[in-house]
Amino acid sequence: MFFKKSRIDQHLKNGDEYLKNKNYDQAIEEFTKAIKLDSKHAIAYKKRGIAFTRRGFLGAAEGDSKIISDNYERAITDLNQAISLNPNDAESFYERGYSRDIFEAANLTEKNINQIIDDYTKAIELNPNFTQAYFMRGNLLSYMNKNDEALSDFNKVLLLDPNYVRAYISRSLIYVDKNDYSSAIKDYEAVLRISPDLGDYDRQQLASYYTRRGYEYRKQGEYDLSITDYSNAIKIYPEDANSYYNRGFIYYMYKENYELALKDFNTSLKIDPKNAHVFSFRGHVYSNLNNYKQALEDYETALKLDSSIDIKDRMNDVKKKLGFK
Repeated sequence: MFFKKSRIDQHLKNGDEYLKNKNYDQAIEEFTKAIKLDSKHAIAYKKRGIAFTRRGFLGAAEGDSKIISDNYERAITDLNQAISLNPNDAESFYERGYSRDIFEAANLTEKNINQIIDDYTKAIELNPNFTQAYFMRGNLLSYMNKNDEALSDFNKVLLLDPNYVRAYISRSLIYVDKNDYSSAIKDYEAVLRISPDLGDYDRQQLASYYTRRGYEYRKQGEYDLSITDYSNAIKIYPEDANSYYNRGFIYYMYKENYELALKDFNTSLKIDPKNAHVFSFRGHVYSNLNNYKQALEDYETALKLDSSIDIKDRMNDVKKKLGFK
Protein backbone atom coordinates (compact mmCIF):
# COMPACT_ATOMS: atom_id res chain seq x y z
CA MET A 1 0.00 0.00 0.00
CA PHE A 2 2.79 2.39 0.94
CA PHE A 3 4.65 1.54 -2.27
CA LYS A 4 1.52 2.21 -4.34
CA LYS A 5 0.98 5.60 -2.68
CA SER A 6 4.63 6.47 -3.24
CA ARG A 7 4.31 5.68 -6.96
CA ILE A 8 1.15 7.80 -7.23
CA ASP A 9 2.83 10.71 -5.47
CA GLN A 10 5.80 10.46 -7.82
CA HIS A 11 3.55 10.52 -10.90
CA LEU A 12 1.72 13.56 -9.50
CA LYS A 13 5.02 15.29 -8.80
CA ASN A 14 6.29 14.51 -12.30
CA GLY A 15 3.00 15.72 -13.80
CA ASP A 16 3.18 18.97 -11.85
CA GLU A 17 6.66 19.62 -13.16
CA TYR A 18 5.60 18.95 -16.75
CA LEU A 19 2.54 21.16 -16.26
CA LYS A 20 4.68 23.97 -14.90
CA ASN A 21 6.94 23.74 -17.97
CA LYS A 22 3.92 23.59 -20.34
CA ASN A 23 4.73 20.04 -21.43
CA TYR A 24 1.07 19.12 -21.41
CA ASP A 25 1.27 15.75 -23.20
CA GLN A 26 3.79 14.44 -20.66
CA ALA A 27 1.78 15.91 -17.79
CA ILE A 28 -1.37 14.15 -18.96
CA GLU A 29 0.57 10.91 -19.29
CA GLU A 30 1.84 11.14 -15.70
CA PHE A 31 -1.57 12.00 -14.24
CA THR A 32 -3.10 9.13 -16.23
CA LYS A 33 -0.58 6.74 -14.68
CA ALA A 34 -1.63 7.97 -11.23
CA ILE A 35 -5.30 7.38 -12.10
CA LYS A 36 -4.55 3.85 -13.30
CA LEU A 37 -3.06 3.12 -9.89
CA ASP A 38 -6.04 4.69 -8.09
CA SER A 39 -9.21 5.26 -10.10
CA LYS A 40 -10.74 7.31 -7.26
CA HIS A 41 -7.88 9.78 -6.85
CA ALA A 42 -9.64 13.17 -7.04
CA ILE A 43 -6.44 15.20 -7.22
CA ALA A 44 -5.15 13.20 -10.20
CA TYR A 45 -8.39 13.80 -12.11
CA LYS A 46 -8.29 17.50 -11.25
CA LYS A 47 -4.71 17.91 -12.38
CA ARG A 48 -5.30 16.00 -15.59
CA GLY A 49 -8.35 18.17 -16.24
CA ILE A 50 -6.18 21.25 -15.79
CA ALA A 51 -3.62 19.82 -18.22
CA PHE A 52 -6.34 19.15 -20.82
CA THR A 53 -7.56 22.73 -20.42
CA ARG A 54 -4.08 24.16 -20.90
CA ARG A 55 -3.42 21.91 -23.90
CA GLY A 56 -6.67 23.15 -25.39
CA PHE A 57 -5.31 26.68 -25.18
CA LEU A 58 -2.58 25.66 -27.60
CA GLY A 59 -5.23 24.49 -30.04
CA ALA A 60 -7.00 27.82 -29.68
CA ALA A 61 -3.75 29.65 -30.43
CA GLU A 62 -3.28 27.52 -33.55
CA GLY A 63 -6.93 27.85 -34.59
CA ASP A 64 -7.42 24.07 -34.45
CA SER A 65 -11.07 23.49 -33.51
CA LYS A 66 -10.64 19.73 -33.11
CA ILE A 67 -7.86 20.12 -30.53
CA ILE A 68 -9.99 22.68 -28.72
CA SER A 69 -13.15 20.55 -28.57
CA ASP A 70 -11.33 17.30 -27.70
CA ASN A 71 -9.39 18.82 -24.85
CA TYR A 72 -12.34 20.83 -23.56
CA GLU A 73 -14.55 17.73 -23.36
CA ARG A 74 -11.82 15.74 -21.61
CA ALA A 75 -11.12 18.59 -19.22
CA ILE A 76 -14.77 18.88 -18.19
CA THR A 77 -15.10 15.08 -17.83
CA ASP A 78 -12.06 14.94 -15.54
CA LEU A 79 -13.10 17.96 -13.49
CA ASN A 80 -16.62 16.55 -13.09
CA GLN A 81 -15.07 13.34 -11.80
CA ALA A 82 -12.79 15.25 -9.43
CA ILE A 83 -15.80 17.13 -8.02
CA SER A 84 -17.77 13.91 -7.70
CA LEU A 85 -14.95 12.33 -5.72
CA ASN A 86 -14.29 15.44 -3.62
CA PRO A 87 -17.15 17.97 -3.64
CA ASN A 88 -15.33 20.15 -1.11
CA ASP A 89 -12.36 21.08 -3.29
CA ALA A 90 -12.59 24.74 -4.28
CA GLU A 91 -9.94 24.48 -6.98
CA SER A 92 -11.86 21.81 -8.90
CA PHE A 93 -14.93 24.04 -9.13
CA TYR A 94 -12.79 27.00 -10.11
CA GLU A 95 -10.96 25.05 -12.82
CA ARG A 96 -14.22 23.72 -14.27
CA GLY A 97 -15.61 27.25 -14.39
CA TYR A 98 -12.37 28.54 -15.87
CA SER A 99 -12.36 25.85 -18.57
CA ARG A 100 -15.92 26.68 -19.54
CA ASP A 101 -15.14 30.39 -19.37
CA ILE A 102 -12.24 30.10 -21.79
CA PHE A 103 -13.60 27.58 -24.27
CA GLU A 104 -17.13 28.98 -24.44
CA ALA A 105 -16.02 32.63 -24.61
CA ALA A 106 -17.06 32.95 -28.25
CA ASN A 107 -20.54 31.49 -27.62
CA LEU A 108 -21.57 32.82 -24.23
CA THR A 109 -25.28 32.55 -23.41
CA GLU A 110 -27.15 33.39 -20.24
CA LYS A 111 -27.33 29.68 -19.43
CA ASN A 112 -23.62 28.87 -19.73
CA ILE A 113 -22.61 32.16 -18.12
CA ASN A 114 -24.70 31.24 -15.09
CA GLN A 115 -23.07 27.79 -15.03
CA ILE A 116 -19.64 29.37 -15.00
CA ILE A 117 -20.61 31.89 -12.33
CA ASP A 118 -22.06 29.06 -10.23
CA ASP A 119 -18.70 27.26 -10.36
CA TYR A 120 -16.77 30.38 -9.33
CA THR A 121 -19.30 31.05 -6.59
CA LYS A 122 -18.98 27.51 -5.25
CA ALA A 123 -15.20 27.86 -5.25
CA ILE A 124 -15.56 31.07 -3.23
CA GLU A 125 -17.97 29.41 -0.78
CA LEU A 126 -15.42 26.66 -0.18
CA ASN A 127 -12.51 29.11 -0.04
CA PRO A 128 -13.57 32.69 0.82
CA ASN A 129 -10.03 33.90 0.05
CA PHE A 130 -9.94 32.53 -3.50
CA THR A 131 -8.68 35.70 -5.18
CA GLN A 132 -8.73 34.45 -8.77
CA ALA A 133 -12.30 33.14 -8.43
CA TYR A 134 -13.51 36.58 -7.37
CA PHE A 135 -11.64 38.15 -10.29
CA MET A 136 -13.01 35.79 -12.92
CA ARG A 137 -16.55 36.04 -11.55
CA GLY A 138 -16.23 39.83 -11.52
CA ASN A 139 -15.30 39.86 -15.20
CA LEU A 140 -18.34 37.78 -16.11
CA LEU A 141 -20.64 39.95 -14.02
CA SER A 142 -19.20 43.01 -15.75
CA TYR A 143 -19.81 41.33 -19.12
CA MET A 144 -23.46 40.93 -18.05
CA ASN A 145 -23.60 44.63 -17.10
CA LYS A 146 -24.04 43.75 -13.43
CA ASN A 147 -21.52 46.42 -12.55
CA ASP A 148 -22.31 46.80 -8.85
CA GLU A 149 -21.84 43.06 -8.26
CA ALA A 150 -18.69 43.06 -10.38
CA LEU A 151 -17.36 46.06 -8.46
CA SER A 152 -17.89 44.17 -5.21
CA ASP A 153 -15.83 41.24 -6.54
CA PHE A 154 -12.97 43.44 -7.72
CA ASN A 155 -12.97 45.26 -4.39
CA LYS A 156 -12.62 41.88 -2.67
CA VAL A 157 -9.76 40.88 -4.97
CA LEU A 158 -7.85 44.05 -4.12
CA LEU A 159 -8.56 43.62 -0.43
CA LEU A 160 -6.98 40.16 -0.64
CA ASP A 161 -4.17 41.25 -2.97
CA PRO A 162 -3.50 45.01 -3.27
CA ASN A 163 -1.03 44.35 -6.11
CA TYR A 164 -3.46 42.49 -8.39
CA VAL A 165 -2.92 44.58 -11.53
CA ARG A 166 -5.69 43.10 -13.68
CA ALA A 167 -8.28 43.78 -10.98
CA TYR A 168 -7.37 47.47 -11.00
CA ILE A 169 -7.74 47.51 -14.79
CA SER A 170 -11.12 45.74 -14.73
CA ARG A 171 -12.41 47.93 -11.91
CA SER A 172 -11.29 51.07 -13.73
CA LEU A 173 -13.50 50.12 -16.70
CA ILE A 174 -16.51 49.90 -14.41
CA TYR A 175 -15.73 53.31 -12.98
CA VAL A 176 -15.59 54.68 -16.52
CA ASP A 177 -19.06 53.19 -17.21
CA LYS A 178 -20.23 55.04 -14.11
CA ASN A 179 -18.55 58.26 -15.33
CA ASP A 180 -16.39 58.15 -12.20
CA TYR A 181 -13.18 59.14 -13.94
CA SER A 182 -11.42 60.19 -10.74
CA SER A 183 -11.67 56.63 -9.37
CA ALA A 184 -10.70 55.17 -12.75
CA ILE A 185 -7.60 57.36 -12.79
CA LYS A 186 -6.63 56.26 -9.27
CA ASP A 187 -6.90 52.62 -10.32
CA TYR A 188 -4.79 53.06 -13.45
CA GLU A 189 -2.21 55.07 -11.55
CA ALA A 190 -1.98 52.07 -9.21
CA VAL A 191 -1.46 49.82 -12.26
CA LEU A 192 1.47 51.93 -13.46
CA ARG A 193 2.89 52.21 -9.95
CA ILE A 194 2.86 48.42 -9.47
CA SER A 195 4.03 47.63 -13.01
CA PRO A 196 5.88 50.68 -14.33
CA ASP A 197 7.12 48.78 -17.37
CA LEU A 198 3.67 48.19 -18.84
CA GLY A 199 3.32 49.04 -22.50
CA ASP A 200 1.84 51.90 -24.47
CA TYR A 201 -1.69 50.49 -24.26
CA ASP A 202 -1.86 50.99 -20.49
CA ARG A 203 -0.39 54.47 -20.63
CA GLN A 204 -2.82 55.35 -23.39
CA GLN A 205 -5.67 53.99 -21.28
CA LEU A 206 -4.74 56.13 -18.28
CA ALA A 207 -4.33 59.16 -20.53
CA SER A 208 -7.80 58.55 -21.96
CA TYR A 209 -9.28 58.66 -18.45
CA TYR A 210 -7.67 62.04 -17.86
CA THR A 211 -9.03 63.33 -21.19
CA ARG A 212 -12.53 62.09 -20.36
CA ARG A 213 -12.46 63.74 -16.95
CA GLY A 214 -11.00 66.84 -18.58
CA TYR A 215 -13.97 66.91 -20.94
CA GLU A 216 -16.40 66.64 -18.00
CA TYR A 217 -14.62 69.51 -16.24
CA ARG A 218 -14.91 71.56 -19.41
CA LYS A 219 -18.67 70.96 -19.58
CA GLN A 220 -18.92 72.14 -15.97
CA GLY A 221 -16.97 75.31 -16.73
CA GLU A 222 -13.97 74.15 -14.67
CA TYR A 223 -11.46 75.18 -17.31
CA ASP A 224 -8.33 75.20 -15.17
CA LEU A 225 -9.06 71.67 -13.92
CA SER A 226 -9.76 70.62 -17.49
CA ILE A 227 -6.41 72.01 -18.66
CA THR A 228 -4.66 70.19 -15.81
CA ASP A 229 -6.21 66.88 -16.84
CA TYR A 230 -5.33 67.32 -20.51
CA SER A 231 -1.79 68.26 -19.46
CA ASN A 232 -1.54 65.08 -17.38
CA ALA A 233 -2.80 63.06 -20.35
CA ILE A 234 -0.10 64.60 -22.54
CA LYS A 235 2.59 63.90 -19.96
CA ILE A 236 1.55 60.23 -19.75
CA TYR A 237 0.95 59.65 -23.46
CA PRO A 238 2.36 62.51 -25.58
CA GLU A 239 1.58 60.70 -28.83
CA ASP A 240 -2.16 61.48 -28.61
CA ALA A 241 -3.07 64.31 -30.96
CA ASN A 242 -6.53 64.81 -29.42
CA SER A 243 -5.15 65.75 -26.00
CA TYR A 244 -3.28 68.68 -27.55
CA TYR A 245 -6.33 69.62 -29.60
CA ASN A 246 -8.65 69.58 -26.58
CA ARG A 247 -6.28 71.62 -24.43
CA GLY A 248 -5.72 74.03 -27.30
CA PHE A 249 -9.48 74.39 -27.69
CA ILE A 250 -9.80 75.57 -24.07
CA TYR A 251 -6.91 77.99 -24.46
CA TYR A 252 -8.58 79.41 -27.56
CA MET A 253 -12.24 79.33 -26.61
CA TYR A 254 -12.28 80.09 -22.91
CA LYS A 255 -8.90 81.52 -22.00
CA GLU A 256 -8.26 83.58 -25.14
CA ASN A 257 -4.64 82.56 -24.88
CA TYR A 258 -3.98 82.34 -28.58
CA GLU A 259 -0.25 81.68 -28.35
CA LEU A 260 -0.72 78.57 -26.20
CA ALA A 261 -3.65 77.47 -28.34
CA LEU A 262 -1.52 77.82 -31.48
CA LYS A 263 1.29 75.79 -29.91
CA ASP A 264 -1.11 72.94 -29.04
CA PHE A 265 -2.81 72.95 -32.44
CA ASN A 266 0.60 72.85 -34.16
CA THR A 267 1.65 69.83 -32.09
CA SER A 268 -1.67 68.10 -32.71
CA LEU A 269 -1.28 68.51 -36.48
CA LYS A 270 2.27 67.18 -36.41
CA ILE A 271 0.87 63.96 -34.95
CA ASP A 272 -2.32 63.88 -37.02
CA PRO A 273 -2.07 66.11 -40.13
CA LYS A 274 -5.49 64.99 -41.41
CA ASN A 275 -7.71 66.47 -38.71
CA ALA A 276 -9.93 69.05 -40.35
CA HIS A 277 -11.26 70.40 -37.05
CA VAL A 278 -7.79 71.27 -35.80
CA PHE A 279 -7.04 73.13 -39.04
CA SER A 280 -10.29 75.08 -38.68
CA PHE A 281 -9.57 76.11 -35.09
CA ARG A 282 -5.97 76.94 -35.89
CA GLY A 283 -7.40 79.14 -38.64
CA HIS A 284 -9.52 80.90 -36.01
CA VAL A 285 -6.41 81.47 -33.90
CA TYR A 286 -4.45 82.86 -36.83
CA SER A 287 -7.38 85.13 -37.63
CA ASN A 288 -7.47 86.45 -34.07
CA LEU A 289 -3.71 87.04 -34.30
CA ASN A 290 -4.31 89.00 -37.54
CA ASN A 291 -2.38 86.43 -39.57
CA TYR A 292 -5.09 86.29 -42.22
CA LYS A 293 -3.00 84.63 -44.93
CA GLN A 294 -2.23 81.64 -42.74
CA ALA A 295 -5.82 81.57 -41.47
CA LEU A 296 -7.12 81.31 -45.04
CA GLU A 297 -4.70 78.49 -45.83
CA ASP A 298 -5.93 76.56 -42.78
CA TYR A 299 -9.59 77.11 -43.64
CA GLU A 300 -9.02 75.90 -47.19
CA THR A 301 -7.18 72.83 -45.93
CA ALA A 302 -9.96 72.11 -43.42
CA LEU A 303 -12.61 72.21 -46.15
CA LYS A 304 -10.56 69.96 -48.41
CA LEU A 305 -10.40 67.41 -45.61
CA ASP A 306 -14.05 67.82 -44.59
CA SER A 307 -16.41 69.90 -46.72
CA SER A 308 -19.13 69.80 -44.04
CA ILE A 309 -17.20 71.99 -41.58
CA ASP A 310 -19.10 75.25 -41.01
CA ILE A 311 -16.34 77.83 -41.52
CA LYS A 312 -17.34 79.52 -44.79
CA ASP A 313 -18.46 82.72 -43.08
CA ARG A 314 -15.20 82.94 -41.16
CA MET A 315 -13.27 82.23 -44.36
CA ASN A 316 -15.15 84.94 -46.26
CA ASP A 317 -14.41 87.39 -43.47
CA VAL A 318 -10.67 86.57 -43.71
CA LYS A 319 -10.79 87.01 -47.48
CA LYS A 320 -12.23 90.49 -47.04
CA LYS A 321 -9.43 91.34 -44.63
CA LEU A 322 -6.97 90.20 -47.30
CA GLY A 323 -8.66 92.39 -49.95
CA PHE A 324 -10.40 89.61 -51.88
CA LYS A 325 -13.48 90.68 -53.79
